[in-house]
Amino acid sequence: EGNFETCVKLLQDGMNSTGATKESSRTSSTANSHTNTWVKEHGDIIQAKLAEIYTLDERYDSALECYHTAISMNPHNGLAVQGLERLEKIMRGLDPDDSEMQEEPSIDGEEYY
Repeated sequence: EGNFETCVKLLQDGMNSTGATKESSRTSSTANSHTNTWVKEHGDIIQAKLAEIYTLDERYDSALECYHTAISMNPHNGLAVQGLERLEKIMRGLDPDDSEMQEEPSIDGEEYY
């Protein structure tokens, strides 16, 4: 268990970081520039992590939105794709950790188990 709100705030602050303030030194400006570049290049990871936190906090609508944002930013983000699959199972009332659990059988002529 953890303080989900603190985690959410930290990740959102990282996503919303802007350039240096007027009082910042040149070093701080350079650091902020690198941070902004990293956020732009890896925002999908931050969105996926934010979605994980929302899922743990049972804020499924917010988690769903963040996973979709992450996947739209980078369709190859395995963390987001797997997290979305897990969240969808949770939202259907399935145990996402039960590897023995089968998906509902289809009705298109395949055999039922």
